[in-house]
Amino acid sequence: LLVGAKSAIDSYATASHLPIYKSQLWTLLEITSGFVDMNVNSVNEYVPQMLNLHLINGISFTKGCYLGQETVARMKYLGKNKRALFALKGQGQVSIDDDSLLEKQLAENWRRGGNIIASYQADDGTCYLQAVLNHDTTADSQFRLKDQNDIKFNLMSLPYSLTESEI
Repeated sequence: LLVGAKSAIDSYATASHLPIYKSQLWTLLEITSGFVDMNVNSVNEYVPQMLNLHLINGISFTKGCYLGQETVARMKYLGKNKRALFALKGQGQVSIDDDSLLEKQLAENWRRGGNIIASYQADDGTCYLQAVLNHDTTADSQFRLKDQNDIKFNLMSLPYSLTESEI
């Protein structure tokens, strides 16, 4: 169970001898499982395909009308989507807030690399990020935070392929 839930749930967990975890652990589970963990600043910024929802059967391309269907269908059938959701991992204590910028290494230079959606700082110093990056990002790509550039981040494997299967 997660800490911060209603007191009746906490009482039940204590009486049942169930483990109680910090709510931030849910963020780590979302990052490593490849499910988007939206924050307030990310709402209305992305179409579902940029968040990999089409890869986990989170979008219907055959259902009737729904809000945003035209945009979602256009992204699929015209191939205009250029971004995807990725998980990254780095070693070190970092401070991430709404203004944190992710940079990608290009040869000897660093350029804006993507948008951070969620982060989790583990007790052992490992930092996990969930970010929307260019969909053609490769496994050997290196990233860093603009204002904390001593810690490098690498892509993590997701439990699903980023290659869309034909439906």
